[in-house]
Amino acid sequence: EEDCKQLKEQLAKEVEAYEEDTRIKTAEFETTKNQYAEEITTLQGKLDKVASEDRSREIESKEWEEAIKLSKEETQKLQEEVERLELALKNSKADCEVLQGEMEELTQAFDDTAIREKQESDGQHEAFKELLATRSREVE
Repeated sequence: EEDCKQLKEQLAKEVEAYEEDTRIKTAEFETTKNQYAEEITTLQGKLDKVASEDRSREIESKEWEEAIKLSKEETQKLQEEVERLELALKNSKADCEVLQGEMEELTQAFDDTAIREKQESDGQHEAFKELLATRSREVE
């Protein structure tokens, strides 16, 4: 009976030690669990922030792509307009050269006509003077 009592006491001590060990392990587990929960919450917040920033960058990237596309289209239109204006300027210069040539021809024709008219006028004036001189002699 004494052995039984001792065995019972020994078992009670072992059970008590086991229960104490279990309480310590459970407390450690709870502490670790809480630490991990905090870390998970912190990491989830960081992940959410990164995901949000990534979405923002993606949206911004799409906006930049659209702006670049529109800019390229506008540049293309402006290049086409420049080409049309250069062609119009080239044609205008050619037309100007033709008109200058025609103007020179007209000026020369006008000058030639003026010279002829002057010569004719001078000739008529001389003829008139001669006629007057002849008449004056006849009258004398």
